[in-house]
Amino acid sequence: TEGMPVLFIVSVLGTLGTILVAYKLIHNIFLGQLRLEHQQVREVPWSMVLPMLILSVIVFITGMMPGLVLEPVAAVQTAVGLPVVNHTLGGVEMASGSLDMIWVTAILFGGFGVGAVLFYSTGRTQHIQQLDNYAGGHFLTSETRYQYSDNFYPGLMRVIGPLYRYSFKWLEDSINSVTGLLSDGVRTLYASAQPAFYLLAAAVLAMAWILL
Repeated sequence: TEGMPVLFIVSVLGTLGTILVAYKLIHNIFLGQLRLEHQQVREVPWSMVLPMLILSVIVFITGMMPGLVLEPVAAVQTAVGLPVVNHTLGGVEMASGSLDMIWVTAILFGGFGVGAVLFYSTGRTQHIQQLDNYAGGHFLTSETRYQYSDNFYPGLMRVIGPLYRYSFKWLEDSINSVTGLLSDGVRTLYASAQPAFYLLAAAVLAMAWILL
C-alpha cells in the first residue's frame, strides 16, 4: 500500500469490519446471556461430539503445519507440469516473503499462556453463572438483553461514545445534510423539465464515453 493512502484506509476499515464480524460469531457462541428457555439444554452425546473433535484436530494440525497438505499438492503440480510452490512444514517460502505457521501458533499460545498466568496468579477468580456475566465493560444480568440482535456493541460504544457524539455525530449530520440538499436539488431539476430529455442526454453521454 506504499503510495496508496486510499487503499491503506480501505484495507484498515475492511480489517476492522472483518474483526467485528468474527467477534460477532464468537459472541453468539460463547458470550452473551443464556436465555431462560435454554437453561435445561444438555450436551449432545459423544457420538456427535467425537466427529467434531476429530475434524477440529485435523483442522488445527493442518493449519499449524500446512506442509503436510502442501506436499501432496506439490506432487500433483509436478505431475501436471505446474510450478511447485516452495514450502516447508510450517508454510510457504517465496521471494517476497515467507510464512511459518508453527511460529505463529507458538506465539499465539505463548500469549495465551502469559494471559493465563496473569489471570490465575491474582487469586481473585470466581465462577460466574451464564445468567450473571460480564462483557464489554458492563456487568450483565438475566434482565439485560444482550445478544446478537439487541444491544450488541455496548462495550464498544462505551469506549468511543464521547468521540462518536462530538466528532462522528457531527460528520454524520453534515453528510446527511449535504446529501439531502443534493437530492432535493436533483429532484427539483428533474421535475422542472421533461424527464425524457435527461434520460436521452444521459444515454448519449454514456454511449459517447464508451465509444471514446
